[in-house]
This record gives sequence, structure tokens and C-alpha cells, in this order.
Amino acid sequence: QAEAVYFIASVETLRVETDVEARVVINERTGTIVAGGNVVINEVMISHGNLTIHTKQRPVISQPQASFNNTAKTVVVPVSDTEVIEDNATVSILPDKTTVSGLATALNEMGVKPRDIIAIFQAIKKAGALNAKLIIM
Repeated sequence: QAEAVYFIASVETLRVETDVEARVVINERTGTIVAGGNVVINEVMISHGNLTIHTKQRPVISQPQASFNNTAKTVVVPVSDTEVIEDNATVSILPDKTTVSGLATALNEMGVKPRDIIAIFQAIKKAGALNAKLIIM
């Protein structure tokens, strides 16, 4: 009986840290897109008008240098590449992880209109490649 009370008391004092749900909020009227920095896009290929976008994720092995410290471990790290191609053969590659903010920045730099960016993100979500809840206002 005493052990059960002690167990319940210790469970009550546990501090639990929860993840924040990843969201992409789009205001269609103003063309505003708001997303957290943690929103990642999986491998996907997009063709929109004269624009082609291809993102892919590949594993990279991170091998630490040999040292006297044996605590270093070999790990597999996912790395995403994004390739954007227009009719005039302009190519842009985003290194490391492909995030919503990185893709939106690349599209903005290419002069893609906000309505087209919104349509692209809606299609990414429907394809199942957007790891976030999509909220359209």
C-alpha cells in the first residue's frame, strides 16, 4: 500500500515536456504564410506552371574522428536537397534540411507570386509530404 502511494506521488511530480504541433498557417486573402522553423518537407516533386521543384532526402553517415575519447558514436543523419527549375533553366539547391521557410524563401527569390506559393503548399500537403497541420484562413 505504501509503495503505491509513493509511486503515485512520484508520478504526480514528473515534469513532462510535450512537442508543439507543427503548423503552417496560410491567409489566402493577403497571401501570408506563417510556419515554425521546425516544419520539414519530405521528398516530393512539384510541377507548377513553368516551375519544377524536386526535393529529396538522403541519409548521410556522420563518422567522428578517432580519438582517445570513446564516447563519440557514428550516426545516420537525414539531409534534404531541393532543386527548383524554371523554363530558363535556373536551378536553385537548398542544402541541409528542406523546410517550409527555406522553400518559401527560394520561391520568393524566384519571383513566384504568393497565390502560387499557397497552391504549391496545398499540393505538398495533399501529397503527404508536409509534416505539419495546414490551416487555411
